[in-house]
Amino acid sequence: MRIQILDDALERSLAAGYADVEQFVNGLIRNERERLALQAGIDAMDAGQVTAFSEFDRQFRAKNGIESP
Repeated sequence: MRIQILDDALERSLAAGYADVEQFVNGLIRNERERLALQAGIDAMDAGQVTAFSEFDRQFRAKNGIESP
């Protein structure tokens, strides 16, 4: 993969609160991964791939040895 770095990349990095361009780019990559994960969840919900909270809670408690209240 080839990435083009703009001339003002350091200025943009500093303005965004990062110490350097590498940290800024890593932050952008992390944000994109998080955005894609959220979108995957939204897409699954839209496709009807959901579990009722009560069922999730029951399974989670059973798996982790947590008693029901």
